[in-house]
Amino acid sequence: MNNIEIYTDTACFHNGKDDCIVSVGVYIPAMKYYYSSVIKDTKISTVNRGELYAILTAMKIAYYMLLDNITIYSDSSYAVNIVNGTWGIRNLKNVDIIEEILEYQKKLNTCIMWVKGHEENTGNNIADALAVIKLHDKIGDRYKLLKKYKKFKEVFCLQ
Repeated sequence: MNNIEIYTDTACFHNGKDDCIVSVGVYIPAMKYYYSSVIKDTKISTVNRGELYAILTAMKIAYYMLLDNITIYSDSSYAVNIVNGTWGIRNLKNVDIIEEILEYQKKLNTCIMWVKGHEENTGNNIADALAVIKLHDKIGDRYKLLKKYKKFKEVFCLQ
């Protein structure tokens, strides 16, 4: 199969706090595949850790779908630079996820790229909306759902 693009994003409520809640969105345009989940990892208390977890989730999906030639896009320069080795593993809190990502990279032909978030990139915007809607569904109006996400939820029949 030709190169498959996968977009990831994260939504976070109370970043860095003990009651932090993080959700991920993963979108594979070529397969019209949508995935979102609230992360059940008690160590996740920052959006940066959530962004790494979104990349890991995309890799697990690709692995189990037997996809091999993939490009994963994230709007987190932190996650992309850490995983690609540009910054090295400086944040010891996230080494466990980084090491798991690196193990999946050995199994998959993977390229991880940065994409500017909240711009006119449809794939990134869909991954963002998936994460935001999932977080809103989990905690309700404590996480404001903007009009653009409400429309997305209607169009894609996400309940």
